[in-house]
Amino acid sequence: MSDVENLFEKLIRDGSFVFDSNDFHRDAYINELKMANQHFKNKLFTETGVRLGRATECLIYFIAKKCNHQGRKVVKLLKNWSSDLLGQGRALAEEPDLQQRAKLLDEWINGHQKKINEIMLFAIEPHRIDNEIQTIVFPPQSKKDDVPSISTIWGQCTKKVLSRNEVKLIQNKISAVMEQRNIGAHADPKGHVQEIREELCIEMCHSFADLFQNIQSKFLNFP
Repeated sequence: MSDVENLFEKLIRDGSFVFDSNDFHRDAYINELKMANQHFKNKLFTETGVRLGRATECLIYFIAKKCNHQGRKVVKLLKNWSSDLLGQGRALAEEPDLQQRAKLLDEWINGHQKKINEIMLFAIEPHRIDNEIQTIVFPPQSKKDDVPSISTIWGQCTKKVLSRNEVKLIQNKISAVMEQRNIGAHADPKGHVQEIREELCIEMCHSFADLFQNIQSKFLNFP
């Protein structure tokens, strides 16, 4: 097994520790690395580079979500709603006056029906929680529909949890990987044949491993 293949095996294994076990970004990340590893074995270096770029995107999207305090607030709010409903339900059950109980029941239904429906939808469709968070992390663009660059997303999501130098250091590493990826992901503007050469692919694999190690050291124990 080559050094690069060993590197892929380690990246896949360590990814299990960085990502939350029930987060779908983890599955996407591992899938991209497994495909990249297979492409590398088959000497398909352009395809390897494209997959590494996508693995980078999976990693940054996941970190953006973890750093997003508003996103975590959405989940906390749902839990609070559930707790409120249970508390008011107990108050209804303990109210001895039938007329007052009917009044409380009417207020409870009218005031919380929307919240009940929303909680039920989240329970039926767990991905809706992530969709809510993604909307906050990547708000719809007012003038264009383009998703911000991965490097920009990293800077925006980590500026409150890392020092400026740390943000910039990893931002530069992200840019290095994505610039190498773009050689394979896009056609040459002048129409030249464009492929990622083996030596550049190997360099990109090590650049990605360096990036992953830096992110791992900062966010392994991030809540």
